[in-house]
Amino acid sequence: MQRTIVFFLLITLFASAADAQPRYGDLVFSTGEGQYGNQRGYTAYMDPVSPGTLTTLASAPAGSFHNWVRMAPNNTDLVISQATLLTNPNSGELVELRPGGGQRTIAMFRTFVTDGYELDHDGQWILSARAMPTSPKQNMVLGVDHISGTVTPYIGLSTTTWFNEMTIDRDPGFLPYTVVCCCLSGTSGPEVLHTDRRGTVVTLVSGSTIPPNTAIELHPRTGDYIIGYISNGNIIRMDRTGKKTILTPFSGNAIKILQDDTAWIAHGGWSSRTLLRYDLTRNAVITIIPSGIAFGWNLMGIDVYGSRTLVCNQKSPATVTVNVQSRHPGAKGQQYALAAGFARRPAPPAKCLQFPNGEYLFLDATGPLFTLSALGLLPGVFQNFQGLLDGAGNNVKPITVQIPLSLQASGITVFVAGVIYGKQAGVIQATNTHWFVL
Repeated sequence: MQRTIVFFLLITLFASAADAQPRYGDLVFSTGEGQYGNQRGYTAYMDPVSPGTLTTLASAPAGSFHNWVRMAPNNTDLVISQATLLTNPNSGELVELRPGGGQRTIAMFRTFVTDGYELDHDGQWILSARAMPTSPKQNMVLGVDHISGTVTPYIGLSTTTWFNEMTIDRDPGFLPYTVVCCCLSGTSGPEVLHTDRRGTVVTLVSGSTIPPNTAIELHPRTGDYIIGYISNGNIIRMDRTGKKTILTPFSGNAIKILQDDTAWIAHGGWSSRTLLRYDLTRNAVITIIPSGIAFGWNLMGIDVYGSRTLVCNQKSPATVTVNVQSRHPGAKGQQYALAAGFARRPAPPAKCLQFPNGEYLFLDATGPLFTLSALGLLPGVFQNFQGLLDGAGNNVKPITVQIPLSLQASGITVFVAGVIYGKQAGVIQATNTHWFVL
């Protein structure tokens, strides 16, 4: 009898541990409280279908808070920013968090804090960072290699505003990194700017940062930017000329756009703890739900677990590795099909492909490169762009792109995306879009 009881206790223990893991589609939050006092923070996740109950994955060290969160390149782990504003100068670090337990410090920053960051084509996180408090504000854009932790400074800029969030926009004709600035500057300064790895800076919009700009995401279906303001702000759409259109009067501290062209928006402000889901196709609010964080805490960052289904990793001018790594429960053992294109979307009036499951393929399907890669007509270049996923949702055979010598170092961006499908189920999932550079 005693052995039977112990056996069932062990079964219960392991079942609980398995349940305490984020699942595909769960919302992942980074949080902070008392930023300028007794700082603390944590990263947690929540099922948006049953909102309000958070499960904590990791807590920040004493005196720090969690400033941002993204899915790691393997689409299983998380990358979080731990920051402290209590020291002078401020400090922080980038940390890889394994949901099953364990952490790895990727890089440490002793003289500044990092805010938003995105994964580029070569395994580098591109970060916007700032040293504060200083006047004028000291800002940086940095690259951090996910594996080695090597930090590469790309630009340094003194302005009247602080760099805050950023997004990567590699559409033709634009500098790749777009940064939105904040905070509480009544004087005119850069509000949205473009930059690159050569140190070039082009200001898109100048003005006061009251209310503060705290979130920016590229809208892949149109190429516009979706920007969030806090402190009685709005969610706005901004086109490439800087023209702004208000979408909804909701203070947004973080934004995550999904494959179905909806967005989760984390409410900004220390007493605001709700989440809004917004339809970017119909320009309509879908729902508002509670986050489950306590009063006085702030939602700092947001991501959707399992959303980094495809990653390009270019470690040489000649070869690119593509990983398909779906965490969708219906993707295990199914098939995938990928394609490439020179643009993230077709030129109007053509539109991105939309599948019966409601998701979009954010890729130009009208160009010849799409046809050549999707149909396997360049087997020496695009290798295993069609294949099978294993029981964990990862591609069975290695997927690579062999770049011809004549095209290397041309600087042209190539985008890659695809679908996961089954013979009976049809399209199960459209992947995110990633890229490499010729």
